[in-house]
Amino acid sequence: MCLAAALPAQGAEPRVDPAVVATFVAGEVDVDGARYPYRLLHPPAEQRAVEAPLVVFLHGAAERGSDNEAQLRHLPERLARPDWRSRWPCHVLALQCPVGEQWVDAPVGDARGRPMAAQP
Repeated sequence: MCLAAALPAQGAEPRVDPAVVATFVAGEVDVDGARYPYRLLHPPAEQRAVEAPLVVFLHGAAERGSDNEAQLRHLPERLARPDWRSRWPCHVLALQCPVGEQWVDAPVGDARGRPMAAQP
């Protein structure tokens, strides 16, 4: 086997483990004609009788798309681990921003940032 074939392309993020993806329920919501896929993780069954917080995860620019999986990298992937789920039971909502859109009104990669308006 060629080692280069086993590695992701340079700059590409590794795929999310299919076992992690399977722990999330897939869905989508339509907002003003735009489709936003999402994944939802509930606390483990034995902990559902107790109220749990909802973590809404808005990913970074590299996870944009329509595969409804890339947005699970990083925090959602960790929160799906059995040890994290038992320690921090919560609902996790991970929306995916389509390519060409972004969550914030700021240039992607702008290291300087901009001050926020007093009234959003």
